[in-house]
Amino acid sequence: MRLLLVDDHPLVAAGLRNAIAHLYAEVILAHSLAEARERLLDETFDSWILDINMPDGVGTTLLREPELSDRLPPKCLLLSAATDPDDIAMALDEGGTAFVSKSIAFQDLILAIEQFARMPAPLAEAQVWDRALAAFVPAAKIFPRGTVLSPREREVFMLIREGLHDKEIAYRLGRSIHTVRVQIRSIRRKRGKTRRAEVG
Repeated sequence: MRLLLVDDHPLVAAGLRNAIAHLYAEVILAHSLAEARERLLDETFDSWILDINMPDGVGTTLLREPELSDRLPPKCLLLSAATDPDDIAMALDEGGTAFVSKSIAFQDLILAIEQFARMPAPLAEAQVWDRALAAFVPAAKIFPRGTVLSPREREVFMLIREGLHDKEIAYRLGRSIHTVRVQIRSIRRKRGKTRRAEVG
């Protein structure tokens, strides 16, 4: 298995690569979003670990770039120092498989990556690292009921972020326009948005 590790701190990235080398046949480092983009376009990976806060932008923008849509690995572990539940939920809405806060101890981070490596893809629901349990749990257990997007809503959300209209989304996903509009209303409610333009 090949892993792409996207992190702008060379020492942190090198330390992580050494600590998880036993999990993957190859761990490739990218220290910027531009470098990660090139790697994703040129190579194939089984999974990747993506730091959200990078010097050249927000890491999750890679998850919604149209030219990368067919090149993204099936599993993505998001890393961030963020602890605000809404920030974490929004990051997962972008398409991450799982989320871990970088504020945990290094050994706990390695444990989280070991569990991430064993996760099947795709998952029915995004996962969040629970410090107390030292395990991933479904995002719905962490966030208030009715605020987490379903996998089908996340698909619609990502296409809204690309600027597609209702009919285009319905065509792309093979769903009825009515179904897509119901899902957009649900996304608005869960994200606390009142107008469609605010969803993205």
